[in-house]
Amino acid sequence: MEQKDPYEILGLRKDATRDEIVKRYNLLLKKYRSDNTKSANDKNAQIQEIEEAYNVLMGYDFNSLAEGKLSEEAKKPPNPLLKKLNIDEKKLGNFIHYYKAHMIIGTIVLISLFFIIRSIVTRVEPDLRLKLVGIYPTTSIEKLEEKIMDNIAGLKKVEIDPLIFWDKTNPNVEYSMEVKLYTLSGTGEVDAYFLDEERFEKLMNMPNRVKPMDDIVKRYGDKIEEKNIIKKKMKNDNEEHVYGIEVENRDFFKGTELENFKVILSIGMDGEYAENTEKLLDLIFK
Repeated sequence: MEQKDPYEILGLRKDATRDEIVKRYNLLLKKYRSDNTKSANDKNAQIQEIEEAYNVLMGYDFNSLAEGKLSEEAKKPPNPLLKKLNIDEKKLGNFIHYYKAHMIIGTIVLISLFFIIRSIVTRVEPDLRLKLVGIYPTTSIEKLEEKIMDNIAGLKKVEIDPLIFWDKTNPNVEYSMEVKLYTLSGTGEVDAYFLDEERFEKLMNMPNRVKPMDDIVKRYGDKIEEKNIIKKKMKNDNEEHVYGIEVENRDFFKGTELENFKVILSIGMDGEYAENTEKLLDLIFK
């Protein structure tokens, strides 16, 4: 019996794509399975014919092709690994072809999850938290971090959170940075502040942000000049206390791009890393 043309059976052109073959196959199966006007035998015969035609065009059943019509791909020996695993190479290739977009997305998601998990597992938590607040060059942040890390033994990581008031002409930017200063300074996770003069005054108007530094002035004695000491009488103080020390003229700031800027040091009220803060003070006032 003459082999029927599988393209004709499925009602397709000879140049039909694999996508078109699959769509037409699914459409015909649905049509004949829901056809209640034919007997069960007729329906099964039509469905079988459709499935055979589909198998031929998808490369699943090469024996049904006319002799000499096998594709070069069909003549290739089966993949030994897939054969050993009892995996149909053609079906696997077809699966990859139609689900490659899903596989690519899935792979990207898995890779992203891998890096997220690795960053969480390998992340080093800072053991010294500082705030750099004022009109300062942003390039100074990295240099300041490097200077601290290079000179404080045993320090795992320093975190300098910059609040750079870079646009004085934009009141919205100024306001948003002040809100950020108010919010972040109230978290209890600031060991020390480096501030310009204007932001220091604003911080002084925020309750319970910094603590007195009188004991620091006594500890370092003549290493801190009287002219660099800033005293304030806070709302709940009975007398003035030292809340800021001007430090921009210290060797500590050489090479950080902060040498020509006013820098006032204040100590956070509830900093978590007192020992490393002491080491920072030793570095500044050595």
